[in-house]
Amino acid sequence: MKRLYPILIATVLLSSCRKEETALSGRVKHYPHDCISLYKVTDGGFELIEVQQLKADSLFHFIRPKSRADFYYIGVDDQAKTIFSELYMAEGKSEKLLIEDMKIDRSSLSNQVFADYRQAWKDIMAKYGSRVYRYRHDINEMTSIINNFHRAYIAYKANVNSPDAVFNQLMTLRAQVDFETIMLRVYSMVSADIGNKMLEQAAFQAILSNPLRSADVLKVNQGSLLMANYTSFKARQAKEHPDDYLKFCMDIFHNDTLKGQYLKDHIIRRKVSGKDYEKLMGRYGKYLLTEKQKADMAAYETEIMKFAEGQPAHDFSYEDVNGQTHALSDYKGKVVLVDVWATWCAPCKAEIPHLEKLIDHYCDEPDVQFISVSIDKPKDRKKWEDFIKEKHMKGLQLIADKAFKSKILTDYEITGVPRFMLFNKEGKIVSVNASRPSNPRLKELIDEQL
Repeated sequence: MKRLYPILIATVLLSSCRKEETALSGRVKHYPHDCISLYKVTDGGFELIEVQQLKADSLFHFIRPKSRADFYYIGVDDQAKTIFSELYMAEGKSEKLLIEDMKIDRSSLSNQVFADYRQAWKDIMAKYGSRVYRYRHDINEMTSIINNFHRAYIAYKANVNSPDAVFNQLMTLRAQVDFETIMLRVYSMVSADIGNKMLEQAAFQAILSNPLRSADVLKVNQGSLLMANYTSFKARQAKEHPDDYLKFCMDIFHNDTLKGQYLKDHIIRRKVSGKDYEKLMGRYGKYLLTEKQKADMAAYETEIMKFAEGQPAHDFSYEDVNGQTHALSDYKGKVVLVDVWATWCAPCKAEIPHLEKLIDHYCDEPDVQFISVSIDKPKDRKKWEDFIKEKHMKGLQLIADKAFKSKILTDYEITGVPRFMLFNKEGKIVSVNASRPSNPRLKELIDEQL
């Protein structure tokens, strides 16, 4: 009996593990891809679980190691933008699906009730969601749509009453996130007069009276996006523009997990590095609480090492208005501020007056060079030339050769403009995402290099 005892334990443990595992499996039909992927939501956004190569018989089989109830999302590959369908899986339940023409065959679902609730909310979103944006400049039509949308949203939440309490919580959270995200985004697009009218509506009064205090919002997709929209909304409501925007936003949230999520999103989105990164992490790093937050920041730290302070700059060379080529390396021995911008970029143009003041401040300093690199398309070169002449723009004005495919963007992984980069006299990186000229921190950073 003693010899059998370890085997018995192993058998019991194996049996226990198998009970915890549930599967999402099935077959695809008329499916134009050879891979299929499974996602879930973590910290308010999609997280990839696995990508599988379809078998010869068009079958797939995903295992859920932890079989707790949740929404799952099906995509094509490791890019969340390829997600094409979703389903809810109850605790401890497996699903065997038929996916035809990139859609789940509803008859293959084990529980139609969940699908009915999801479809009902999709119908409400289809009826009102896009119309809010379409009529955002028509104050009467838009307020009518907002009020109808709000009533439909409230009624929907009140009627979500399936036998599964977890589904009810997640589905009502999804409705909240979808509804409030649309309201806040539309508000950011309208004039002050229309915005004030929107604030009078019951929908906005509800948002104002129900600030984001719970991390539950991160259980559903776009939860982190709602956080970003909410901070922008609160900033617009502030009497004065906050000097320390990040502190202003962090103080909005009365939940440490939400603070950590906002910090992580802020740092990664803005590609904060160098001393600025160290400063933010020293001040707010204690709020990174979830495993996903910590893992994402660890991966980000590894990623930004190639752009860390002291790393050699990636050289580039582009033409000025006279067709003469200038390279970043031509100005080794100087502190160089590079502004990557475009004439079509409103935030870029908003920074020009602040940049001009900065250039004037250092006009008698021979060891500072300002270079502006436009990423306007080659066909818009004349527009660029006319713009810099009309604005009498100072500093060295260059234009990249391939717009968003230009080497400077690929080398420095720039996905949006404006972007300001600072290099020291040795031609090494100080920051590839420095503060904008409107922020006094940029002048401090330049002075530190002198």
